[in-house]
Amino acid sequence: MMYIDGKACAFALLGQLKPLVSRFEASYSRKPTLRIIRINDDYASKVYTEKKIKVAHSIGVDAEIIILPDNISCRDAIGVVKQYDNDPLVDGIIIQLPLPKQISKDLLLNEISPHKDVDGISAYSLGALVNGSSAFVPCTPQGIIRLTHYIQLDVRGLDVVILGQSIIVGRPVALAFLNRGATVTVCHSATKDLESKIKSADVLISAMGAPGVVDPSWIKPGATVFDVSINRHVSGKMTGDIALDECNHVGKITPVPGGVGPMTVACLQFNTCLAAMRKENDEGLLAALALI
Repeated sequence: MMYIDGKACAFALLGQLKPLVSRFEASYSRKPTLRIIRINDDYASKVYTEKKIKVAHSIGVDAEIIILPDNISCRDAIGVVKQYDNDPLVDGIIIQLPLPKQISKDLLLNEISPHKDVDGISAYSLGALVNGSSAFVPCTPQGIIRLTHYIQLDVRGLDVVILGQSIIVGRPVALAFLNRGATVTVCHSATKDLESKIKSADVLISAMGAPGVVDPSWIKPGATVFDVSINRHVSGKMTGDIALDECNHVGKITPVPGGVGPMTVACLQFNTCLAAMRKENDEGLLAALALI
């Protein structure tokens, strides 16, 4: 078994982005700008947003968290999103999920203009992914695809099994792999005979958020495994869906932490840079970004 080093892959991506951010700032006297809107007091959301801000600042991106009260009305939350959407100096906007029950996720996400939807999960962005067109690829699916390149895994013709059907991971990652010629099966809570589906997988992507949902003995020897979930163990330790110490028979696997998570954060910075460079229609920077 070989661990897939998401930290190293993310470090390499950020290292390539940093000089492009410097070139952008020198050309336009401003930095690529990201605003993260958070409307919850969830511990994991706090950790994720603070990490995103820290990484953004490390490469020169102007990033800020906008914290709204968790009792805010949906109308008022939409008003805040519109404020930043209409700001010409803001390149990218993301809504940190989950949201309070009074807020419609679909309404809020779809208030973000397609050219600022750097999370890539609005209806427009997901529709563009269906067509294989050039909107923003959602950050976690993009991170997984980049990790396949990092380990030189050609997914064309492979059987890819995805556990989970969320709009953040499961559905867009299925589309991303379909666009690359893989044969994709998406499993969820109503899937029958999960064991047989998992046993067929050349590539397994688990995003169920349920430790122990996968018996490691079900995984095909030599398979590649991307464990997306981050679960907090009673001991305080972070774990994924799959017990690493029982996976000696797999080919490659992402650890938790240190696997997919760092790539999700790095790809958010990539999308923010892409948004800024598209706004300025800078062909030179866009060409350089396309090579990363």
